[in-house]
This record gives sequence, structure tokens and C-alpha cells, in this order.
Amino acid sequence: MASQVPSLLKRFCSIITDLTFLDGQQQWPGINSLVRIQAERTNKKSGEVQTSLRYYISSKDCQAKAFNRDIRSPWSIENQLHGCLDVNFREGSSKKRKQRSAANFGLFTKMLINLLKAHPLQDSKNIKRLKALMEDNFREELL
Repeated sequence: MASQVPSLLKRFCSIITDLTFLDGQQQWPGINSLVRIQAERTNKKSGEVQTSLRYYISSKDCQAKAFNRDIRSPWSIENQLHGCLDVNFREGSSKKRKQRSAANFGLFTKMLINLLKAHPLQDSKNIKRLKALMEDNFREELL
């Protein structure tokens, strides 16, 4: 079976902690390092390589592995939310395209996800959603 991943991504992290070369360093209180992330994305079919560079100013004093993880962690949260919306509400296959209906429905589903998470019942979000559909009392508890 062929891989479903269309591209391969490699990230390289470089850190400079000796900042004596910086002019005006006193204007940046707390600065500890400059970080460069080089990302190489290789298209598996064509072999084409795209390279991008991103630079960060940081007050942290940690290793390259930690910077790589920390820089990617907000995307993990974002991806988890979209996965939850897609699994529970099939948002990826939604046909809502008119005017602001997709944005409005997306806002509504995100609010609903938060209500389901906040409820103390230890069932999955999908079970809670079905329970709210069938039981008026549970639906009132959620709201």
C-alpha cells in the first residue's frame, strides 16, 4: 500500500545564545537567544524540495529540540480542535457555502464542543451529543 503522505517535512533548528554582536541589545530586556528554523518539504511524487526559513527572538534558554517542539505546539492544539470538529460534526464534508453560514455554523460547533468538554460526565463528546439529542434534562444541563 502506497503512503498517503504527499510530502516529507524536515525541520532544522539553529540557536544563537551569544548575542554580544547585537547592536542595541539593551533595548531587548530578557532576550536570551535567536532561533532559526529551516523547513524542507519534499514532494514525494516529483522530488521537488521547497525550503523556508523562519526566525524567532526568544527569552527562553533551551535546546534546539525544545524550541522545535514549542514552536510546533500551537499547531498541535489547532489540529486537535479540527480533528474533533471533523469527527464529531463531519465539518470537513460540510456543504455549507452560502454567505456566512459556514463561519456561523463553525462558531456554533466550537461553542458546543466547549459545552460538551465542560460537562463532568466521563463519556465521549459523541456520546454526550447523542444523549443531549435524546434527553431533554441532559440537554438543559449542558446549556
